[in-house]
Amino acid sequence: MLVRHVTAAARGLPYPRVTAAGTWMAWDRWADSIRCVFFNLKMEPMMKLRGLVLSGLLAALVAPAASAQGGGTVEFGLFARKNWFGESYGLKDKVGPGARLGFFPVRGIEIEAAGSYTPTSYELAIPRVGVMTLAGQLVGHVPMGDHVAFLLGGGYVYNKYTDRGDAVFPGITADGDDKGPPGLLGFRFGLGDVVSVRINGTADYLSSPNPALSIEDKDWHWGFEAGLSWLLGSNRGMARVPDTDRDGIRDDV
Repeated sequence: MLVRHVTAAARGLPYPRVTAAGTWMAWDRWADSIRCVFFNLKMEPMMKLRGLVLSGLLAALVAPAASAQGGGTVEFGLFARKNWFGESYGLKDKVGPGARLGFFPVRGIEIEAAGSYTPTSYELAIPRVGVMTLAGQLVGHVPMGDHVAFLLGGGYVYNKYTDRGDAVFPGITADGDDKGPPGLLGFRFGLGDVVSVRINGTADYLSSPNPALSIEDKDWHWGFEAGLSWLLGSNRGMARVPDTDRDGIRDDV
């Protein structure tokens, strides 16, 4: 709670001074400062997600085409995740390791479980915090070339927050959790039949933020993930069915 009370002061925002001549101007400057801080904090992850989409589309235009993963394919991946925690949480935005495991029941559709751990701390205090993120989601893979695929998914995310280390102040704790529906947008760049580079942007809507860290009734966490994936199985690199006689009909029809 202490963190939230001193946030405005630490950021150097001018507190409103109630005087007969300057009340309105002071409040107007205060409101402008709040709007500026809110805009900058929220636009940073949005700009990175927009950059993710544009870079992926550009790569799809110049790369040879991605194969679609067939039914029965298993994916194992390792990645690094950059977190932008909700504004009401007062946590530093940090990077942590993660892993994913997925299964394709049918071609182009993946059931995926992912987990990551982020060591962070309060923005304005010494105590350290550990954040464990677990997500289950359904991800669609849309081929955009022989080695590029567009990813779009959603599901359920759970975050667990714990105090870590010995530097814990009395009355300040992060212990708690939150959950909500996530959205995922990303790209896969194949390096062959087995190994691929995968990048994702995530947006997690939290309808019930962790009460130990936030007094708001809703907030958002944003994330960016980049890493390597290994596709295993006999249908792992099933390319699009060819049309060898060029009659406009695939050879398997």
